[in-house]
Amino acid sequence: LALDAASSAELGLSSATLTLRDDDLPPEISIDDVSSMEAGTAMLFPINLSAPSGLDIEVSYATSDGADSSSATAGADYLAASHTLAIPAGTSSAFVSVDAFNDPLYELDETFHVTLSDPVNATLSDSEAVGTILNNDEPPQIEFETSLYAVSEDAGKVTLTVTLSGPTALTATVKYATTDGPPPARAKVGEDYVQSSGTITFLPGEAGHAIAITILDDAQPEANETFVVTLSGPAHSTIGSHNPAMVRISDGDPYRVYVPLVVRSAAP
Repeated sequence: LALDAASSAELGLSSATLTLRDDDLPPEISIDDVSSMEAGTAMLFPINLSAPSGLDIEVSYATSDGADSSSATAGADYLAASHTLAIPAGTSSAFVSVDAFNDPLYELDETFHVTLSDPVNATLSDSEAVGTILNNDEPPQIEFETSLYAVSEDAGKVTLTVTLSGPTALTATVKYATTDGPPPARAKVGEDYVQSSGTITFLPGEAGHAIAITILDDAQPEANETFVVTLSGPAHSTIGSHNPAMVRISDGDPYRVYVPLVVRSAAP
């Protein structure tokens, strides 16, 4: 404010400055969690201000891997990023972009973090967001190599191969158990084979496991007999079409033919 052209008076202090002091708190910055399918595209994390500001705002951000077994890995699952984000005066939102990668592995949903720091002309209210990369790959299939196995009764054992198909980053398991076959050619546990059951574990990278089942031999001639091996209860996997598997036991004992001896007496 300035005074001039005084009339009937002399000017003393002819100017003064009025300062309007802002009584509003600086806006608060928050960042939201984001979930996105594993599709090789950018994940956009919203950055929000509690109110628009008349000043330009800056905030730094940096990514980091998660802290548990479902952690995403920088360089393999997403592109590590750190930068300073500018939010122009008058605006109230912005985005942090993080590139997520696509891979062919079946895996758990994976997480990483985006952390804000060092705000300028603002304060932080929620400084950390979780990014979740959702798996988009089908689980691997577990099944028998074939639906029918043949073994001779005197072989001592039969070996069945269980396969896992499809890339996976997880350990897959499946249970198996034997049961007698359907009549009339039913093999019986304890007479024709030894009951067997258990759990098969496939570590990442393994494609096959063998099951050995003991076959019992006897001296009794008989028809071919069958029993069944069934897979169930898959974990981190599904069961394919080759299940259950039937085992046919062929008898190796020859049949014996007895001819009655007929003695004829001479005629008198």
